[in-house]
Amino acid sequence: MAIKWLEWQAYSHGISIRHEYNNTEKRIGTRCLPVDGFHAESQTMFQFHGLTVLHFILIGCYWHGHNCHLNEGKEVNEKRDKPMKELLEDTQRNSAYITKQEFNLVECWECEWREMKKRNTALQRFIATQLRRPLDKVKTMTTRSIVNAVKNDALFGCVECDIHVPESLRDVPHEELRRRKQHHAPTPAESHWKYDRKEHNVGNPSSKMVTHVYQIVEYTPKPCFKPFSDAVSDARRAGDADPSKAIIADTMKLVGNSSYGKTITNKERHRKVDYCNDDEVSELINSPFYRQMNVIDDDTYEVESAKKKIKLDLPLQVGFFVYQYAKLRMLQFYYDCLDTFLDRSDYEYCEMDTDSAYIAISGESVEELVKPGLRAAFENDKCNWFPRSDTTEHAKYDRRKPGLFKVEWEGDGIVPLCSKTYYCFGEKDKYSCKGVNKKNNVINKDKYLDVLLSKRSGSGVNRGFRVLNNTMCTYVQVKNAFSYFYPKRKVLEDGVSTIPLDI
Repeated sequence: MAIKWLEWQAYSHGISIRHEYNNTEKRIGTRCLPVDGFHAESQTMFQFHGLTVLHFILIGCYWHGHNCHLNEGKEVNEKRDKPMKELLEDTQRNSAYITKQEFNLVECWECEWREMKKRNTALQRFIATQLRRPLDKVKTMTTRSIVNAVKNDALFGCVECDIHVPESLRDVPHEELRRRKQHHAPTPAESHWKYDRKEHNVGNPSSKMVTHVYQIVEYTPKPCFKPFSDAVSDARRAGDADPSKAIIADTMKLVGNSSYGKTITNKERHRKVDYCNDDEVSELINSPFYRQMNVIDDDTYEVESAKKKIKLDLPLQVGFFVYQYAKLRMLQFYYDCLDTFLDRSDYEYCEMDTDSAYIAISGESVEELVKPGLRAAFENDKCNWFPRSDTTEHAKYDRRKPGLFKVEWEGDGIVPLCSKTYYCFGEKDKYSCKGVNKKNNVINKDKYLDVLLSKRSGSGVNRGFRVLNNTMCTYVQVKNAFSYFYPKRKVLEDGVSTIPLDI
């Protein structure tokens, strides 16, 4: 209840209020007194004297000893074993302490909040549209009702399920799949339907295909990280406009790219490392948390142990949704843009990553390949896929706008072997060879072409340093770095075309 009141205050005043659900509770003065909400710009504290969760018991004004109709006839708080008058005095004393620290204070009692919800129509509309999820009142759901909720856009979140694709649909021509896709745009939950145990068509889930639902996780759709993404984009635009701010732009790029990856860190693999002598090492080795030991010298050991307590406090859903939305965006670009406005004979996908696609086209640009009858529709929809080019200001702004597709490289051709291994050649070559030291190997187009034409993997040499038995050693490693094997799709006889795996 307190969070709902704080969200209403933030919404109605157009401000951002810090509370325990979006940050941590602000603590005041030497007493470190926690307050429900805090607005930094106005130095305002928000206190809600109402709902408190104690052993899963919801307690209102009763918890703070408020003299109102909710506590009529009650003189003692049996839960806290204190007189109601004493609890009220404690609450008033805390309020006086906050104002004495020269903070503004906004207070609300639960009884007042209940009256507001009865009489304020704007508040009622806010709760219904902003705070209440469509399925909040649903007690139980069947497989069919879950699928219908996904189709009707009533469920925003994740569904873990088993999907069975009928034999009659496994060999549906690609054109038919595209036609069905155009008649059914995926909802947010359908977009993340891939959080399952079998591959399936996210564009048209059917209750007959869903064989089992393990669990669903529902979220309230809200752009809570929009200020963060805007700050990263604005910093990069500032770096483009002013070279002196380039280091800030690069730093913000690093912060933005690493933020969502950090949220899916597997903390269960974290270890505790102790350095000890002969007298201490035996106790650590005999511990059930012991994992391994390295000898540093005659009387010093490095002991690695599992942690006794792991706090799983990372928002895993952030990283999960970011990567799933990235996959969805790449599929939308293919089906809703290229496959809609271009003839399939005019383009060919060569290589795709999480956030990039290398495409061979039969013209100088995508614009000139648009089907004649769809040029007007393409011009109206182009700004949803590519940066605007009508003015210099718009072009510079959209260059750093997330979700738009910008030209990263263009040239004469590409030799894509497998994931993270390709060579683009033209006026300026661009290549990737994951796992190979670029300085120690001669890497050129011929090396990639030789692998493609001979169907034999190429090798690379890595040189470096590593610690072995507490001694720094040099090493030379020869590895199959340029692999011909492509495990994600079935390569046809021409060595170029691929089709889905039939497994």
